[in-house]
Amino acid sequence: TSTVRQSGFVADPTFMGDGNDFAWGLTVMLPFAVFLVVGPHRLYLRALGFAGLVAALFTVVGTQSRGATVAVGVAGLVYILFIAKRRAVALTFAATLVIGGLLMAPDSYTERVGTISSFETDNSALGRLQAWQAAVVMAFEHPLGVGADNFNSAYGRDYLPRQTTSMIAWGQNRWISPHS
Repeated sequence: TSTVRQSGFVADPTFMGDGNDFAWGLTVMLPFAVFLVVGPHRLYLRALGFAGLVAALFTVVGTQSRGATVAVGVAGLVYILFIAKRRAVALTFAATLVIGGLLMAPDSYTERVGTISSFETDNSALGRLQAWQAAVVMAFEHPLGVGADNFNSAYGRDYLPRQTTSMIAWGQNRWISPHS
């Protein structure tokens, strides 16, 4: 519930050392928790799955990762619309989690997620788009990759925009990461 965005974690520096990566890891694990909740399991496994689901969702809110928020939202909609056998129950459950999450989330989370619709003015989003564009070019030029954990270095050496009208003026010389 802190108003300060958690941007880094003490972890292996090559994996999940960033709030976005951590949120991505939790988002990938959510289907397992959902399976425990909705599958034909004993009550204690359902409770364990529910606890894991709630903990992961609140931790995603804590990282304030917009990408993970969008991924969770889209996955939830896909589940409710195409997979759930009892859509009304799934919709009620999802609405309860969303309302509970919004009530407990710090204002900084809702403000940050609100910038999704105006990404053209957000340096973080623009930097990500710039890195993704470079990653596409990099993939065509190096089909076997540039080496594990070398994206930032290759980007900075060979793909960093050199013009002064870079999408992100404050970070023209930064070696940025495409994140998760």
